[in-house]
Order: sequence, then structure tokens, then C-alpha cells
Amino acid sequence: MKKTAAVITPRCPYSADRLYGIRIEKRGNTWVKTWSFPLREEVAQRENFSSQIEIENFVDDEEFLGCPFCNTHHLAQCGNCQKIYCYKDESQVKCPWCGSESEVVFGQWERVSGGGY
Repeated sequence: MKKTAAVITPRCPYSADRLYGIRIEKRGNTWVKTWSFPLREEVAQRENFSSQIEIENFVDDEEFLGCPFCNTHHLAQCGNCQKIYCYKDESQVKCPWCGSESEVVFGQWERVSGGGY
């Protein structure tokens, strides 16, 4: 059985806005975060990692360790640039991609992005 998988590229604002990759795998109708790894921008560009993906459901695998820098499992999506980054339950966040500040709104993502490559 062929697996459908992709890599999304968030930033960690708790670790000098460092870039990392999260491998996601489609299981039925659910996208599952399986593992994460530190990533240099030139590698992400060379490997052509996905900067946007449509998802209908997004969960953690039981072995997913979270961000390799801050260990959070949560991601927020910027309302301005639509890119993703680590989130630790703040009500106000500053996007490490574009610098815009916004209020966190909970809900299902229709699109995530993380690189703009």
C-alpha cells in the first residue's frame, strides 16, 4: 500500500525563529504528524518541501515528539501570511515569518503553509 506523505515547514518563535520540518502522513481522511527535524532553509528549498497543503484533519501520531527546539505539539497559522509556527497557548501571538501580531482563533485549518519557497 502506497503512503501519501509530505513535509511542512514551520518556524519556532521560542528558538530564534528556527525552521524545522514535520513529516505528515495521510491515514484515511486524517493527516498525522509523524516526526520532526531541524531544517536549513537551503535544504528545504532544494528538497522542494511543500509550503502549502490542504488538510481536512490534523493530529499527532502517538510517537510524535513535537518541535525539535521547544517540544510543543501545537501549531498556529498566521492570519496575514498563512504560514505556520509553534504555539504555546498564548492568546496573542507574533508571527515569526511576517511579524504580524494577531489573536489566536481555534478551529480547523483549511490550508497550511510554511515556507514560501
